Amino acid sequence: MGKKGSIIFWLVLTVTVLFLAFQVVHFIEHGAQITAWTFGYQDKPYMTPLGMWGMEKLGVLFYPNEDSVRQMKLGFELLHLLANLIFLLGIMGLLYFIKSNYVKWAFVIQGFHFYEHLSLTVSMIFINKPVGLSTLFGMAMNQWVSVAYRVWWHFIFNLIPSVLVALVIYAAYKKYKK
Repeated sequence: MGKKGSIIFWLVLTVTVLFLAFQVVHFIEHGAQITAWTFGYQDKPYMTPLGMWGMEKLGVLFYPNEDSVRQMKLGFELLHLLANLIFLLGIMGLLYFIKSNYVKWAFVIQGFHFYEHLSLTVSMIFINKPVGLSTLFGMAMNQWVSVAYRVWWHFIFNLIPSVLVALVIYAAYKKYKK
């Protein structure tokens, strides 16, 4: 049986499509954050009701003995860690099918972004403070600057690999359509 007929091929294809579709939702969440920030919601990063629900459920599920504030903070970091892992795995799946420099760069950038979220999550777990490049390594700063920097940083680090992946998928679609 050839590559296209194998169970592995179809499994990887299905998971890749689902994970890349998930990134669309994840990116919309960051788009909503930027929109909310632009129009005055600048005290804390905005999250949609779906994002808030996910954050709350993860915090309660993984940290049932923590107080509600810590559960929410941990849920926030876990939600973003998982979302970025899903996107990274989607890009890895895309690399299985398309050997492109755009996909490779998307993988490198998203790998860095995932590592950032791993740092934020682990530091939140152990020192109760997210520490990473997007928080300027936990440096004390004005709340407005902190929120603005973190919201824009994550939007840009979601935008770049998302655009690269979209360009590759569009090019593959155009080639297939011919």
